[in-house]
Amino acid sequence: MSRKKNVYSYGLIAAGFIFIGIGLTSFLYVNTSVKVKLDGSIEPGKTDIITPNLDIGNVLNISISGSKFDTIITNPENNIIIYKNSVSFFNYTFKANDSGKHTIKISNNGDSTVTVIGDTYTKGNQNFYIGQIMLMVTGIVISGLGIRTMKKY
Repeated sequence: MSRKKNVYSYGLIAAGFIFIGIGLTSFLYVNTSVKVKLDGSIEPGKTDIITPNLDIGNVLNISISGSKFDTIITNPENNIIIYKNSVSFFNYTFKANDSGKHTIKISNNGDSTVTVIGDTYTKGNQNFYIGQIMLMVTGIVISGLGIRTMKKY
């Protein structure tokens, strides 16, 4: 086998393992909680729905101010954690007792912008594992091509 073919084969094998590694790392990352900001604004007459995927013990900090608004926070079973109706200021810190997708719904009922400030933890969407699987399968195919080219020449 020529040196050029040897480098090509090893390059394909290495690229395949890199794809597999990225797929595995992404697969693990989806299941890891990361801290995210909740900063934003809601225009009059609009509603914002935030759905962090919390683990037990993760903390949600949220502060809402501005025009009149309604706020409701529910747990993964859609049980109400807190509900505030027609307020102009809301500050809340919550520690999750249940693991899963919590819902924060903020409806701006007033005539000026509502400002949302805070942070929480969330995980990636586990419904989209297909991307990680595709990366790993691609890595296996590319590595297989590298092995095949080694045997062929």
